[in-house]
Amino acid sequence: MKVESVFKLSKKISIGFALVMIISSCKKGDTGPQGPQGLQGNQGKQGPPSTYVDIVANYSSSKAMYSFSSYGDIYKDATIVYFKDQANNNAWVQIPFTWYNGTSSPVAYLWAETEKSSCNCNDLVKIYAQKPNAGQFTSAFTVPTTLEFRIVSIPMSFKTMPKDLSYESIKKEYNLKD
Repeated sequence: MKVESVFKLSKKISIGFALVMIISSCKKGDTGPQGPQGLQGNQGKQGPPSTYVDIVANYSSSKAMYSFSSYGDIYKDATIVYFKDQANNNAWVQIPFTWYNGTSSPVAYLWAETEKSSCNCNDLVKIYAQKPNAGQFTSAFTVPTTLEFRIVSIPMSFKTMPKDLSYESIKKEYNLKD
């Protein structure tokens, strides 16, 4: 190695060492005043407004289906139907649902369908209480029976439905008031 290249190398090392010493010997300056508080973040996504209606349906041995006017556009909105299960602390349970009513054998198979009305006036929600393992539309009840339902209509102004469609989750997501 030439003396000249050793000199250049030691000069570079000395400059690097000096820079490290200067940077590490700097002391932190005084703390300035605190800036203004930022905006508060969301405590959860605010969903679009939604509505619900409570329905009381009377079923009998000759009536296995109830039809109700829809409270939204069934081709644009989400319609979710819940059943008030008295045997389960009056919890709202999404249908379709096999209702045991506290027994070991199913009492009724509850399900719903939506239908665009032919007069283009009101869309319909049809709620069935069908006898399990019986012919289609055979009533589940031999005596008059009253059941409660909650029909929730959610405007489809968003791209996806939540994964959890339990009533408590939908109530929280879309700010439903009981």
